[in-house]
Amino acid sequence: MRNMEKTNNTTVVRGGIECLFIYGQDRGRPDTGRRRRGEPDQGSGGGSNGLTRRRRSRFHLARATDLRGRAVSRSRCRPGLCCCALVAPVFACAIITCCAFTSRDRRCRRVSSGQHRSRRKTLRPRTQIVSLPPPFCTPSTPYDDPSVSARVSREPAGYRVFRTDFPSVLTMATLLKNVTNCIWHAFDSLDAAGTGTVVKSKLKVLTANIGILLDLYGVEKGLEHYRSTTALNFQHYKYYLLREVFLSLPNVLSLSVLQGFESNIDETCWLICKKKYIPKCQVLPEDCMYKLFRVFCFLSELVVNTERPNQFQVMMDTSEVGLVASQIVTSLGADWDQSGFEDLIGNTMGFQFGTFLTLLEKRYLTDVDRAGLVEALNAVTNTFIDDIIKKGVLSKRGYLLPTLREYWFVLKPCQLLYYKNEEEKEQCGSITLDPRCWVDSNLQRIMLHTTERTFELATKDHRSRLQWLSALKLAIAYSAGTEGYQRTLLRRRQKRRKAELQEKHRKSSIIHDMDVQLQAEKQARAAMEIQAKELKVASEKHVEELECLLEEETQAKRDEEIVRNLQARVLREEWEKREELERLQEEQRLLLEQEREKRKEFEIKQREKENQLLEAQQRLIELEAEKQRLDDELTRAQKKISVSEKAVASLTIVDPAETLNIKPQVKVRRTMSFIPSTKERPIHFYK
Repeated sequence: MRNMEKTNNTTVVRGGIECLFIYGQDRGRPDTGRRRRGEPDQGSGGGSNGLTRRRRSRFHLARATDLRGRAVSRSRCRPGLCCCALVAPVFACAIITCCAFTSRDRRCRRVSSGQHRSRRKTLRPRTQIVSLPPPFCTPSTPYDDPSVSARVSREPAGYRVFRTDFPSVLTMATLLKNVTNCIWHAFDSLDAAGTGTVVKSKLKVLTANIGILLDLYGVEKGLEHYRSTTALNFQHYKYYLLREVFLSLPNVLSLSVLQGFESNIDETCWLICKKKYIPKCQVLPEDCMYKLFRVFCFLSELVVNTERPNQFQVMMDTSEVGLVASQIVTSLGADWDQSGFEDLIGNTMGFQFGTFLTLLEKRYLTDVDRAGLVEALNAVTNTFIDDIIKKGVLSKRGYLLPTLREYWFVLKPCQLLYYKNEEEKEQCGSITLDPRCWVDSNLQRIMLHTTERTFELATKDHRSRLQWLSALKLAIAYSAGTEGYQRTLLRRRQKRRKAELQEKHRKSSIIHDMDVQLQAEKQARAAMEIQAKELKVASEKHVEELECLLEEETQAKRDEEIVRNLQARVLREEWEKREELERLQEEQRLLLEQEREKRKEFEIKQREKENQLLEAQQRLIELEAEKQRLDDELTRAQKKISVSEKAVASLTIVDPAETLNIKPQVKVRRTMSFIPSTKERPIHFYK
């Protein structure tokens, strides 16, 4: 990002916040800390504003910290690039917290001259992180405008306060996101044991190759000090790439440059992982497999492995697989069978690259000639990888000779290329597209207005003109982004699938809740039916009882014979006596069993009492022995006391005058105390 009024504007990030810096005025070019290959030295240009090599040597020294908060060696820092805070209106306290690394050309000279083997530690290029006090930091979101969003002037004059965003974070994070899938394939190929981790020695080679592709050198040296482990998983390695490699690139890159970086990284990762897939494929040649690899990495997503939750895997959704397969089939001149494809995949959620290749080979690429296969895969690659919106023949009016001449045009989001023929081997020119361009129609012509000039294009029919108008408008609309047209469509499809999946989960949750509620209602209804049946049975039983009672009463009223009543009474009495005898017999049996149980319990208690008695007698004997011992000790103590008193009385001669001044003292003699000197153990009586 260029600065306002040529003021140095260095962006320093920690934890996704943007910082307020107070810079001194400097009319020279800003010191970026890392110069790319082929870029002129910022201080070597002529003029009074450029910094000479001698002036750069007079930089102040500041202490820097790396990504893990550890102190690194001192580096040179420009006097104008310091963070200052106005503590009071009377005086200002300047806190120097940021530093700039030495330029890379100086580091390259050290390496070429053999100084890299010396004991002196050289600084690796990295994104510098500076901690500032909270009053000088404001939160930042990745959707802020990448331009200078606010400018505040403060006294004293000569200092400016800028609030800046970080487009490099957004651009390089986008680049890393685009190449994450292919890097994962290379990482997975290096993980031969399948543990999800790769040793740092292998990752150094991969990191060095990626750095060379991005025109960065020495970025792999930081792996030695990154996390005190011998191996890294993919998540940690991806974080290292983001912080140490991709953030070292320039702030602003065009879409074509980003696509070039993606192509180079894809090719390098394919060279590492192709040995895993080439022996399994018998139909596809290597160049076609590479194209399918790029398309797969473009359309797939990095997800968590369901079998191993601590690892990741790259999966392509079934809808994207159907999209690629349908384009290949239609390019080969066949009809696409969507229902057959859905029956084939079943309930599969996604495909890995090996499964994707097997599906295409076994199902759609059998008995296909090589020329047709290459042409079909080129069409798919042009659509997804090259991000070609439209191809076709247009007539272009010349600049020197105002005549219409036919060319083969290829439209991309950032440029419009035209060739002599459809083979696209000889390029005649290109038209750069940006958001400042616009297109309109003039009679039978298409007028493309750019910042440089206006181009006049013509089509053969009205339909083609409308198609090219809409395609050009679409390309201009996507020319300002960093993702491109197809990747934007991919993001939309992914968001739509996530929304559909969330909606499906929501509906399934609602259906599950409804099923649970329905089951509860069914159970409640069944319980009510059972209760109703029980009530019905109880009512029928009650009716039967009432009928029986009514019948008995009727029979009793009709039966007036005395003999029958007497016989029934005698019989009832005899039956009751028999039941009474049986009851008494049962009670006697129960009493006999209870007496037996009580006898057993009494015998057990008697044994316990005898044991307690023996223990008490033993304890009594011990107490008597203890008492005898204490009595003997008391007798001996009394004898000793009497002897000592007699000795004291015979030896002590008391002066009457001194006896008057002596205060009487009461002495407690331990020997005269009846308290035993040892604590007796309490006596326990067990029942």
